[in-house]
Parts: sequence; C-alpha cells; structure tokens
Amino acid sequence: MKLCYFANDAGYFALHWLERAQAAQLAGYEVHLLAGVSNNASLQRLRDAGIICHSLALRSHARNPFNLLRGAWQAIRVIHSLQPDLIHSITLKPCLIGAWLARRYPSVLCFPGLGRLFTFSSLPARLLRGLACRWWRSATEQSSCILAFEHEGDRQTLLEMARLDKNKTFVIGVSGVDPDLFSFTPPQQVSPPVVLFAARLIKAKGLDTLVRICQRLRNDGIPHSLIVAGLPVPGDPDAIEQAQLQRWLEAGDIDSYGVSDDMPSLLARVSMVVLPTRYAEGVPRILLEAASCGRPSIAFNQGGCSTVLQSGACGTLVPVGDEQAFYEAMCRMLNDSALRSQMGIAGRELVVRSFTSLHASRQMLRCYEMLNANPLATNNIIHGSQP
Repeated sequence: MKLCYFANDAGYFALHWLERAQAAQLAGYEVHLLAGVSNNASLQRLRDAGIICHSLALRSHARNPFNLLRGAWQAIRVIHSLQPDLIHSITLKPCLIGAWLARRYPSVLCFPGLGRLFTFSSLPARLLRGLACRWWRSATEQSSCILAFEHEGDRQTLLEMARLDKNKTFVIGVSGVDPDLFSFTPPQQVSPPVVLFAARLIKAKGLDTLVRICQRLRNDGIPHSLIVAGLPVPGDPDAIEQAQLQRWLEAGDIDSYGVSDDMPSLLARVSMVVLPTRYAEGVPRILLEAASCGRPSIAFNQGGCSTVLQSGACGTLVPVGDEQAFYEAMCRMLNDSALRSQMGIAGRELVVRSFTSLHASRQMLRCYEMLNANPLATNNIIHGSQP
C-alpha cells in the first residue's frame, strides 16, 4: 500500500509529521513525501527514516500564481507515476492541488490551521477564500475524499463557509509531542522570570503586540526577560524584518532572539510561554511542548489555542486583541511562582492524558480507516502500542 504525503515544506513535515509517518510505516504503508525543500538536513532526516522523498518547486509563502501552477504540475506528474493508494495533503496550497487529485485517488485534505488565507480580510483574500471553499466542496463530492482538521473551530468554519457535508470531515487532532523528549522539569526559581515567545517570525504571530506589553510591564516595575525563538521567513510579505528584531534587542525590549535547535532544553530554562497570535492557527505546537515540560502559557483565544488552554488549568486564554487582558494575565503569572508551578503540573497531566504522539498517530490512522485504506493494519496500530 502506497501512502503519499504532500506538504509545502520538508522541514515542516519533519517537525510536525515524522512520527505519524513512521506510525503509517508500521501499519504497512510504503510512505512517500512530495514537498518543497528549504532545509537539506530535514530532507536527510526524513530519508534516514525510510521515507521516499520527491522534491517540488512549491514554496509556502510564495504568492506568485506561477509557483503554485508549477508545483501543481510537478505534483500531478509524480502522483500519476507513483499511483498511490492514498494521498494525504497538508496545509492550504497542497490541499488546493490535492482537491484536484482527489478526483482520482483516495485523499485526505488536512488543515493544520486555516493560515493566512483566513487571517487577512483584504478583498483579494476574501475572493480567494470564496474560490477555495467552492473548490474544496467540489472535492468532497468525491466518495473517497475527507477534509481533516486539528480542532473543531476550523472544522465549523469550513462547514459554514464551504457548505460541506459534515460526514466528509474529521477532526484529526494535533501532532502531539513525545513526553519523554519534552520531559517535565520543575521550574527554576530565576529572578527575573524568563518569558519565551516561540513562533515563526511573521507579524500575525503577535510579537509586536508582545513587545508593547513587555515595555509596559517594565515601566510598571514588573521585571522579566524576554527570549524570542523563531524561524525567520525571508521573502514572506508578512515577515518581521531582521532590522526590527535588532532594534528591539538594542532597546532592551527583547533579551535575545534566534533559532533554537533544542526546544526541550530551552523550555527547561524559562518560566512561561506567551503567544499573542492573530494568525488562523491550528493547535500551536509550542503550547503543547510547554505544557509537557511543565511550563504555563498565555495566548489569545485564536484558532486552536483554546484546545490546550480552554480550561484555564495550564495557562490563560485571553480574548483576541485585548492587550489589557493579556497584560493583566502576564502580571499575575510573573508575580506568582506558585501559580506557575501549579499550572505546569496540570499541563503535563493534560499532555500525557490527551496529546502524546501516540494519540496523534491513532487519530490519523482512524482517518485512513474511514477511507477503507488498509483497515486491518490500521486497527493493529489503533489498539496496539506506541510506535
């Protein structure tokens, strides 16, 4: 049985999907990946795991329609050559192309967040949303196509906007984390407390909002340090410029910035995580990683952030755009180490109970089972042990 994943970027797939792809291998699939390649190390990591990789010219942030058409043409040629038993497309551009492929191949169109197409309200964005929704509705009219989402909010959005058949949609859940890798560590009693912002360095993730809030906190005599750990996205029209990051650093608004290759160690050094995002998120992985390591979080109630923080047990959910409420939540958490510890313990319990890599793999394989793709092997994984 051939399973072909189709993603924007191999690095993204290695971070968020590798463990699930390995679960599919254990279920008996020959796993292929079609993706753009921005990081050769990630590509080698995938190949070392036995995944057969096919490079595409597709770029996640490119707005040039010719890039999309070129990527589509390459993908269709590779797919027709492979003749897979199942295609699993991930993120918006692959899902647009995958909707065409679904006319011929059993397909999962997977939305780990609705992305910038559903974040911005410009006229072009609204027009493209309408066209995309009609395109995806057409795809679900095929008997062997399912639309999968990380959380119920995104599912409801597309059910309403695209007028989908609910029976052709599925909440596949989040990528999950390895609780052994992201192990619990008691928070260090450092002074001042260390705040971590970890996200792609695009404006919609809210770093500018966070800097304003942190400036106010310092002016009000509430000490803390702010670490920014984010992937730069050169060429993205919404990217935060390197010069802006440097200005914030020189002004003392942030204490450091850069890419972290060891997130578990970084989380062990911080007191809390913050994410004032305005982006149409899936379930942000950083919130799960923080919870697994015993670190509380504060986030705007955007996208799938509520999946982790809705109960208030392991962090605080703030109305989108309410900087005053975010400021107050940070004040409370920065000034109360006992609260941070209590929320950290609750977060670890939540991840172990509901958000491990095993949970994610089981949900994904259930989705494949809905398409009657290799149901016997799938059943072995669903009811078996963690891969």
